[in-house]
Amino acid sequence: MNNKSLIERFITIIENDIDKSSIECNGKDFTFKVNDSSSKEDILLFLNDLFVNVEDLLANKISLNLEKVKIENAFFFFDFKSFQSGYLSYKNVFDDSDIVILKTNNKLEIKYKNEENILLQNYNIYRKTIDYLNGNPLFASIPTTTNEFLLITKEFGFIHIGYNLHEDRTKDFETLKQDFERLKLLFEKKEFIQFFKENIGNIGIHQHDIKDRFYYFLKNLNSLLNLSEKDLDNYILEFSFEKIKSKFKDERNKYFEGLEKNIELISKQVVSFPLTFAATAFASYQVKDKSLILFLIFIAYLLYTIIAFRILKITSYNIECLEFDIEKEEESIKNNYSKVYEEFKTDFDKINRKTKKIKDLLLYLKAILLSMLFLFFGYVIYQIVFFKADKQKEMISIPIDKVNFIQVDSVNNNYNNLNVKSIRLTNHNTKDSVNNPSEEIKIGSNKNIKTNKLPLKK
Repeated sequence: MNNKSLIERFITIIENDIDKSSIECNGKDFTFKVNDSSSKEDILLFLNDLFVNVEDLLANKISLNLEKVKIENAFFFFDFKSFQSGYLSYKNVFDDSDIVILKTNNKLEIKYKNEENILLQNYNIYRKTIDYLNGNPLFASIPTTTNEFLLITKEFGFIHIGYNLHEDRTKDFETLKQDFERLKLLFEKKEFIQFFKENIGNIGIHQHDIKDRFYYFLKNLNSLLNLSEKDLDNYILEFSFEKIKSKFKDERNKYFEGLEKNIELISKQVVSFPLTFAATAFASYQVKDKSLILFLIFIAYLLYTIIAFRILKITSYNIECLEFDIEKEEESIKNNYSKVYEEFKTDFDKINRKTKKIKDLLLYLKAILLSMLFLFFGYVIYQIVFFKADKQKEMISIPIDKVNFIQVDSVNNNYNNLNVKSIRLTNHNTKDSVNNPSEEIKIGSNKNIKTNKLPLKK
């Protein structure tokens, strides 16, 4: 059987199988007499599955300890006072617990796991509120050993707010859970707490008896929160608006300066990329027939690309850090000064758009840098593998018996060929030379001229 089934069976026994006039309880030891029409053995058998200490007494009576339960997160109390006294046992598991109070205004009070019971829930929130306020030094400025808060206010001086741990009027708080959650949220703003304390005096709480003041404090909690929140908003708009605005302007200028510095760094890279690539391409073309030098140029360009990537990576990191700072600043202003944030929202949007464009530009530059590297690599491979140029030697044959005059600037002594640096040939018997009795033929440098194997001397 699950917890709920066991509890329902126990409640059936309490309502139908015992003599209610025989019930005795000192807070934890619960004693009762079983009706003559009911089976005491069956009841004992069931109770032993539910409680640790179950005693079979004379006169058809049974005694059990309500605090000793075998099932997890189940709590049994005799009356509401016992429930209040046992707060520490269930405070951390209240929502996940099954709670049964046997006698509350002559009726049972039950809260099953993850279900609500306003009476029990309100008391739990009542105690949580006391614990929370006691643990906040900005609210309870001076700790006390008695059941009271001691507040220090500018207008009313010291204010004592007493509370009763066994308050029976918690059912009067209709929205206590929602008010408590809102209180915790607003107390995250330090300025709010001071306005809140001042308004406690403004609602006239000091006119009530000290022991009743916390009850009236909770009765007016929603109004106190509304009033204090309004005061905080007015304070922000009237007194701190210019300060916040001035501070953010300084921060905004710092962000824009950071962006400009990164843009300047990127601009240098944008200029250097094409210049470096053009210089590399020109140098490689000049030595295209020398594979080793071409390969060394490629290695140098590869190293340049790696360094350029590192520089772009540093710039990317700077942008990411700047983006994080901007986001943090925006979130802070939005959460703490929501009304002021509206004026600066446009500036934040501009900064965010500019940051995004710079990040996109960095991606484009990295892609271009890689593209140029692969393009140059392809060119190097193409030159080495497919267009390995050999210096071609040009050959011309000239019959020596047709030449009347040879002017040679330099001749290598070779019996088969004339290897000359520069020559001039003159033929005076050309048939086509009617008006020109002589014709000269000039041949460029570094030519091989066959001489019909006539031996020549320098």
